Amino acid sequence: VKWYFVSRSAFFLALPLLELWVFRGEKHKVFPLLIAFFVALFFTIYFYYSIKKNKLSVIHPLLDTFLLSFFIPLTGGHESPFIPFYYAFILVGAILFYAPGAFAVATSSAIFYLFLILGEYRNFIPSSYFILGKEPFTETSLYLRPTIYILLFYFLAALSAYLAERLKRGLTELEKIRITTDDIVKRMEGGVLALDERGRIIYFNPYLASLLGLENIPGNIKDLGSAWEGIWREVREKERMEREMEVDGKVLFVKGAMLRDKKGKVIGSVFLIDDYTERKFIERMVTVGKISASIAHSLRNPVSSIKGAAELLSGNPEKDKKLIRIIREEVERIESMVKGFLAYAREEKLDKRKVPLRKIVDDVVNSVKLSPEFSKKKIEIKVKGKGEEVEVDVMKFKEAIYNVVHNAVKAMDKGRIEIKVDGRKIEIKDTGPGIPEEVREKIFEPFFTLDPKGTGLGLSITKKIVELHGGRIEVESEEGKGSVFAITL
Repeated sequence: VKWYFVSRSAFFLALPLLELWVFRGEKHKVFPLLIAFFVALFFTIYFYYSIKKNKLSVIHPLLDTFLLSFFIPLTGGHESPFIPFYYAFILVGAILFYAPGAFAVATSSAIFYLFLILGEYRNFIPSSYFILGKEPFTETSLYLRPTIYILLFYFLAALSAYLAERLKRGLTELEKIRITTDDIVKRMEGGVLALDERGRIIYFNPYLASLLGLENIPGNIKDLGSAWEGIWREVREKERMEREMEVDGKVLFVKGAMLRDKKGKVIGSVFLIDDYTERKFIERMVTVGKISASIAHSLRNPVSSIKGAAELLSGNPEKDKKLIRIIREEVERIESMVKGFLAYAREEKLDKRKVPLRKIVDDVVNSVKLSPEFSKKKIEIKVKGKGEEVEVDVMKFKEAIYNVVHNAVKAMDKGRIEIKVDGRKIEIKDTGPGIPEEVREKIFEPFFTLDPKGTGLGLSITKKIVELHGGRIEVESEEGKGSVFAITL
């Protein structure tokens, strides 16, 4: 409606003003042009208030055919170049009011056009109104051309009415689908988030807004924070994703998928979000129970060693030196297990700041090279790439990377560790013994370890820290050839 109002107003107001400027020195031609301008202005004001009050009807394009007929004698009569503009108003009638509008405007166009032809031919219209002069009629301009025009009026009305009615049926069906879909999505007990190909938010259902405590929906996924930007990047890389993430103390389970058109072009992405906070609390309680049982089992061996060594103490420092060393080592082992458990169990709060990803990796490598395990082995560590600047809790993120690199060092006596930093991704590749396939899925579970002296908490803590940052950790391994750990923010 707006484009129709603007275009018809511009045409009907500009045309008499242009002719007024052209004929500004000829007073006998100025008067009819002024009448035409003020008639057009009146119609424009009437249209404006009709649209404002939402009262636009088929009368309006009918009035425009009358106004066009008012202008045709001013622009050459039966030779006017503006006669084909009747076609435009027939199309407008079809678009806005479908078949009734198309045929009503075609009929009014035919009536007004015939009246103009007869009025000009029979001199019903004053000669002074034809400011460009009157061209003599020929047989073609009197009979053939009007017949062709009127036939074309009705042909165009029939064609545009047919297309408009098809469009109307399609829009009606589409609206039914939209209402049904919107109704379903609004009532879903789960969040729905839809993005376009640039990450702009195009749908955000009320459940998700309530879940995140948002009154105003942001315009872009980046405005929701780095964790949300992370899942968007992940789904762009993988086509599909599903994982848990923590946002403002809530545990959310997110499923995402790319959206493509029939030609395979990416048009956006959609995410389903569930609140797993209560579920995770229950799972955590179950995990605490399992961990408690695991701790009890793990403590049995060092406690037995301490007890046995204590019973064998003779009071002779020289004879008891070995037994005291065993007691000390087992106590340190228990202390390490307790520290690891506390680190895994505590609620983490991130103190984020921006830092180059490569700098974090370099600091971790320097720390690993100073460890006692590294100095006893022939291992080469190489770092490649620069990476982006990332916003992380530097100390915790260093701990996450350190655990992976340190595990690689402990797993081999000699070999090579290659660390590649690319964008927001760190890839740690070693030439160690690899991880057996049957236990590969368990390596991130608390207290699972292949090292008899390990606590089994290093990789589980790493996974927790990475996910707190909205990232993910993945592993590929082949026995006898080594492993590759990939951390992506």
